Amino acid sequence: MDIEAIKVFLEAQDRAFKSAMDIVVEQLTSRIQAAEKRTEDVVKSLEFTQAEMSDLLNEVKVLRRSDSENQGTINVLKLQIEELTRRSNYQEDYNRRSNLRFTGIQEHHCETWEETAVTVTKLIEEKLQLPAVKLERAHRTGPVIPTGHRVIVARFERFGDREAVLRNSRKLKVGGVAVDGTSAGVDGGVTAPSGAGAGGPAVSPAGVGGPTASPAGAGGPAASPAIAGGPAGPAASAGVEAAARTSAGTGKGYAVAVSGGRPEGGPFVDPTPGEASLQRSQRSQRKK
Repeated sequence: MDIEAIKVFLEAQDRAFKSAMDIVVEQLTSRIQAAEKRTEDVVKSLEFTQAEMSDLLNEVKVLRRSDSENQGTINVLKLQIEELTRRSNYQEDYNRRSNLRFTGIQEHHCETWEETAVTVTKLIEEKLQLPAVKLERAHRTGPVIPTGHRVIVARFERFGDREAVLRNSRKLKVGGVAVDGTSAGVDGGVTAPSGAGAGGPAVSPAGVGGPTASPAGAGGPAASPAIAGGPAGPAASAGVEAAARTSAGTGKGYAVAVSGGRPEGGPFVDPTPGEASLQRSQRSQRKK
């Protein structure tokens, strides 16, 4: 074989090998560059995520501090609300300490507040022999009920007058005033038939604990708040017992329910929740 031919053959093989290697190197280089670019993108993404995580951690720390401060403020506000509620309840009890409720008094058609006050004043003057008592105002509560007489809430100008009316309320059993046979006035003016005998107007403190029902007639049980159109049931409430001095007269008189203290000559009666709270506050202040 000719040497020249062999040489040409080898040179051709060498060029082909170099060309193939160049292609492989170029492909590898392209792949490496692409991998490097992806790696750079991943690194940038991680750096961005890390920055976001750092910001979020800072925000969480700030929020925790803010939450702690807000919780402290909430606790302070809760204490202030409790204190304001206590003061408000005390003030409400104090404002109502001069009030009395009268139930069973006949209501006239289109009766005005002035007429109601005159009716109560006349009742106090004529039946309790207390001419010097002055009312600040008196009005009936609840919607008008054709079949019954609404409760009257009377506010006295002086607390002593209110106490005098309570002390003398037993005099209401002495005749002179017609009785329509109703008793147990409840909030909203609903009245129910009495259990027995003659029932009449009743006097009770108008405290926070709601109206005190008047008793039934002579010898009858105390009446509880009644459903409109139904008879009154026995008096029963949590921690409050109704007591009454009832009329033993013949056909006319007053059934008197008294609560909030021990009237002269009368049975002991638990105070209403409002009066009990007021009494506890007054005893606490006297001790201080």
